[in-house]
Amino acid sequence: MRLGTAGRVTSRLGGPNGELELTTTGSGVPSTVFAHGSTGSIASTRPFGSGVEGSRTFFHFPGYGASAPAVKPLTYAALAADLRAVADHVHATRALGVSMGAGALCSLLASTPLRFERLVLALPAALDRPRTDDALEGLELASEVPLSDRAVLAAVIAPVLVIAQEQDPEHPVWVAEELVASLKNARLEVLPPGGILVRHRSRTRELIGGFLNAETTSTERDPTEVGQY
Repeated sequence: MRLGTAGRVTSRLGGPNGELELTTTGSGVPSTVFAHGSTGSIASTRPFGSGVEGSRTFFHFPGYGASAPAVKPLTYAALAADLRAVADHVHATRALGVSMGAGALCSLLASTPLRFERLVLALPAALDRPRTDDALEGLELASEVPLSDRAVLAAVIAPVLVIAQEQDPEHPVWVAEELVASLKNARLEVLPPGGILVRHRSRTRELIGGFLNAETTSTERDPTEVGQY
């Protein structure tokens, strides 16, 4: 473990698919884990947590940054296992996933729907059916889906914020709408075109910070108990 600039702590964790690179900013509780997208990184995902209280842990999936090389073929189940390892390691009670990271988070929830207190799923790209359009052509997970049946998400009782963007072929609004319809306690925010961290960075920060910093609800648990679910 080493202390980086601006109070960032960089460390490494032996994950189920190889060593993972982690960076933690902030301190205390709640603890939130952030999972990046297929073209993302720790650096590109950090803005999603800029308004979030407590400790914020970002990591590189295998094949990214200084993490171990990815095991092929890449699957959402493998990504979910890495995400779970990081979340358990930092006792995260909240999680945010972007694009591929959102799919990994959905896959994790399929087996442990009560794992987190609050969730943010930004720019989801797929659920339980392979995409038939060409928007994901060339991406390694284009033919993969996070879930075998979206009905399993009905067991998730935590509040969920789903963020979509208009005119985004890789992350169409209809996927976000299907995701929200599959969850019991979810709300959808659709932002205009232009990039949720480009033209709409302030609004995105406001949405995520306001949601994750909200007063503890009756569904939330002691952070030391989360890993038991």
